Amino acid sequence: MHCLLLNKQTLLETARPNGADEDVAAALEALPDGEYASPAEVSKSVSNEE
Repeated sequence: MHCLLLNKQTLLETARPNGADEDVAAALEALPDGEYASPAEVSKSVSNEE
């Protein structure tokens, strides 16, 4: 199975042009640096930051 790893910068660069609001952008900005292999990993990290 192929796994696409995304980092915080890539997530932000993708989210903003696709209509992410300021709350979403702020949550992504608060993510720890690192690589994320799935939307679930991003969600888990966002939840841990709140």
